Amino acid sequence: MNLPDRIQLVTSPVFDLLASMFRLNAHDKLRGSIHNKDAEDPYLDNWVNQKLKTLPTSVKEELEVFFNYESFIGMSLVRQSFTENKYESYAEFLEYIKEIPAAELYKCFLKTGFIKITLKDISDQQTVLEFIKGTNLPEVEKWKLTYLYLDKEETKARFINLIQKCWNLYFEDEQEEIIQKQQEMIQQLMDQYQLKDRDSLFAIFPHLNRDNAIPEETVIVSAPSVFYGLSSLTSFSETDDDDDDVFFQLFGIYQPAYHQKSLMSRNELMDSFKTLADEKRIRMIQILSIQPSYGYELAQKLELSNSTVSHHLSSLASLGIVRSTRKDSRVYYEVDKERLKEMMQGITATLVD
Repeated sequence: MNLPDRIQLVTSPVFDLLASMFRLNAHDKLRGSIHNKDAEDPYLDNWVNQKLKTLPTSVKEELEVFFNYESFIGMSLVRQSFTENKYESYAEFLEYIKEIPAAELYKCFLKTGFIKITLKDISDQQTVLEFIKGTNLPEVEKWKLTYLYLDKEETKARFINLIQKCWNLYFEDEQEEIIQKQQEMIQQLMDQYQLKDRDSLFAIFPHLNRDNAIPEETVIVSAPSVFYGLSSLTSFSETDDDDDDVFFQLFGIYQPAYHQKSLMSRNELMDSFKTLADEKRIRMIQILSIQPSYGYELAQKLELSNSTVSHHLSSLASLGIVRSTRKDSRVYYEVDKERLKEMMQGITATLVD
């Protein structure tokens, strides 16, 4: 569905197949990244618990390889499937993955976290290994990417096998219900939340412009996901030809209701206090108060992985404490000091009222 202001709304079984695999392996950590853990529907808790009881151990082990919380390399295929227009059915997506060269699939896996792809040719082994070594991924994830690179054909076969097993074991039977929920979410955005242009989109998803600094000329593609809950997956691509630049957002279906609360209750203020009461986030605020930094630079200063920094930034941005500006191909983050003061005043008033 195309809306004014260069906005597209799409649904896809492929997106949620991949999101479900990430959810199965990282559910507890995804829940732990949310400052209001009661905001998600209990459906996700129940669904994960039931599926983990029935999945073979071999499948769980492969989910840990390709859908680890720190690297989530399998989620790179969400954006790739959209870019290649292979997202509308599982059959055409699977055929695409089977036909794509193993080296091209591996290049997709390198598009993880905050890593900015600079490797157009991965044929030189030493160059690739140095690139992996220079990332801010945890050491175990660096070793994993190295191992997967050394036998790319086997890596491709393992990934295809994992997708097929998850489709056959649970997703095929649930596909119709999942697509219906995605469609209902889009209709809800139009009817209940009055989505009609870019301003209304930013009102529904306030973190978008704070956390990503989306240029006005960029096309925004937004897709609902049952399994992303209150989380979101975003990526920005700048094209080298005459095609439009595209910002892609996979958002959890519980996000709109959560963000539409205009006034903070006492519980929400206390949740905000909990978000701030984290040593790493306090250090992050201190660094960004002195000088704006981009994601990779901030990860180096804090000696944290890219994904960890990403989740902390998302939490702070969701409160409006951190905002961003785009300079060339980089997004720089800085503290909104006035918003931080307002937040602290609200917390103080709640505690002493």
